[in-house]
Amino acid sequence: MIAHAMLTGGRALRMDRYAVLIDGPFAVKAIEARTRSFPAVGDVTGLIGPVASDRHVETLRLLRTYFCHAAPASGQIANPIDGSATAVTPS
Repeated sequence: MIAHAMLTGGRALRMDRYAVLIDGPFAVKAIEARTRSFPAVGDVTGLIGPVASDRHVETLRLLRTYFCHAAPASGQIANPIDGSATAVTPS
């Protein structure tokens, strides 16, 4: 309960919304394989439809969509909460 209050700033956590995280490189490759061209915005947003119609979230409201296209972490990364360092090895 204390962790929940710290993470939410003491406010009630809203459970009527959801977010979608799209793995950019995977999505680009999948769309390019299907369309034989670099994806347009509509191609990427079209990935959200099947998620939004899933029975687990169909009654919820889409809060936002994140499109993440970043290189894999390598070297040492810092924990943004406590500052501790973690060594990351490429897979």
